Amino acid sequence: MITIMGTVGRCCLVPDDIGDALSSKHTWIISLDEAKYSPYLAMLQVNYCDWVLRHFSKDQQGGTMSAIRSETIRSTLLPVPPLAEQASIEAILMELASRLRDELALLDKLRLQKSGLMDDLLTGRVPVTPLL
Repeated sequence: MITIMGTVGRCCLVPDDIGDALSSKHTWIISLDEAKYSPYLAMLQVNYCDWVLRHFSKDQQGGTMSAIRSETIRSTLLPVPPLAEQASIEAILMELASRLRDELALLDKLRLQKSGLMDDLLTGRVPVTPLL
């Protein structure tokens, strides 16, 4: 699924088990032949690759709300590596995404811990006099 109005060009994968759902006129649903191309890689390229972002921004139109035409999406070219290479790239990127999620969760935990310790020390609930 890709946005074509407002926040133009944001792309996401729709899970197979989503069931019935409605789509807005501000989005397009794109189906790829998964035997030829990884939807996950396509999504990442649409969201983050410089040449795709430039292509979309070059063809944006609209005053108050940006929009791109269907032809802009149809004319977007993505590299198509061999399937084995796509699988390797996808596995590496998924592992990195998982590690990033884990690291961010740890960061949140440490920030909460720091906040709690600062609160204890600054309110005087934990005396620091013996440490001096």
